[in-house]
Amino acid sequence: YLNIAQNIVIDGKAILCNRGTPTDCFEGVLNKQPHGLPVLISIIFFIFGVSENAASLFMIFISTFSIILIFCAAYIWFRSERIALISALILSLNPISALFAPTISAESVFVFFILITILSLWFFLNEKDIYSIILFMSSLAFSVQIRPEAPLIIIPFLVFLVHEKIETKVLIGATLFLI
Repeated sequence: YLNIAQNIVIDGKAILCNRGTPTDCFEGVLNKQPHGLPVLISIIFFIFGVSENAASLFMIFISTFSIILIFCAAYIWFRSERIALISALILSLNPISALFAPTISAESVFVFFILITILSLWFFLNEKDIYSIILFMSSLAFSVQIRPEAPLIIIPFLVFLVHEKIETKVLIGATLFLI
């Protein structure tokens, strides 16, 4: 992911470098995985310079902020401070989550963006305006770009929206926006 992000910043191409120097790529292979994480890291590289430390600190920030987001999501959906605290405690004490926090892996970022998607879904269900559906669909679209199996997450969200009896034209427009 770091090399692809570096090539996005330096060459403007999402490629994995096979042969080159630290500042130039002579031969590369197109990335066949989703581009969400390399694009996100390339933004960090563009702001702070190409550095593994900057990417690692960003990943630690994402992992830490996910604990706050899961607290907010659980509190908003269940209206229980106890459930929210237990949810945040489980995520913060999860050894896999702690293990992946400083690494450049898609798992932590995927959790972060799914939590943002869940919060934006709640916002959409309460507001039901064009801005909230755009926020929800944008966060869902970016979440899908993080991991190869992430498009499967669309199914439960659409089932939930159909269950909530959202207008058909809004669902069609949201689906077209997602595509």
